[in-house]
Amino acid sequence: MRFVATERWAQARPGAVVACMLVTGAANPSQADALENRLVEIEQELRARYAGFDRAAIRTSEPIAAYDRYYRGFGQTYHVQHQIESVALKGKSIPRRAALVEAAFAEELNSGLLTAMHDADAIGETITVDVATGEESVELDNGKTVQLDENDMYMRDERGILTSVVRGPASYGLVTPETTSVAVCVYAPDGVSADSVRMHLERVAANMQLVAPDARVELLEVVSA
Repeated sequence: MRFVATERWAQARPGAVVACMLVTGAANPSQADALENRLVEIEQELRARYAGFDRAAIRTSEPIAAYDRYYRGFGQTYHVQHQIESVALKGKSIPRRAALVEAAFAEELNSGLLTAMHDADAIGETITVDVATGEESVELDNGKTVQLDENDMYMRDERGILTSVVRGPASYGLVTPETTSVAVCVYAPDGVSADSVRMHLERVAANMQLVAPDARVELLEVVSA
């Protein structure tokens, strides 16, 4: 697998960071006992970190504030913030339905960094990061076809669009119970460091190895604009 970013992306989004990690030998059972302690630990960390916070205070904390600025440029709010609030403020649990997905999702909540996952065996060999012209269309994972927002960051392979920041994941290349190779991708707007993105992916990989001890990182690329 190759991970590249266009010059158009770098010019349009100075200070942004994107990344991709390829993990092979993974597994995606509905639950994994070895992962459970880590999920509980993250739930407890989130509640302790945001104790006494309200929604406005979370929104102005970093890195959420960096994403909030990005999303508000498109008239949207950062959905990961709402998911953090659900666990930290409302006491809800991280779902336990697909261990491979939750290995990444839990760290997405922990770090606040926008993360996407793809079945690496179902997509092309090259993932390219770009910014939308506003003319690209994509079928989302809910079956709805939409156009991307102009200047929104997105990723594509040789076949088509995989994800965009504002619109989310496309309908193809999704992780399934049979997935054994996974591409984990991160979008970070200006204000988020490359080191924090790399650390986030390393923690995701460690969680995946709790689910499947033979899981191995084959690629970890971090690109800064």
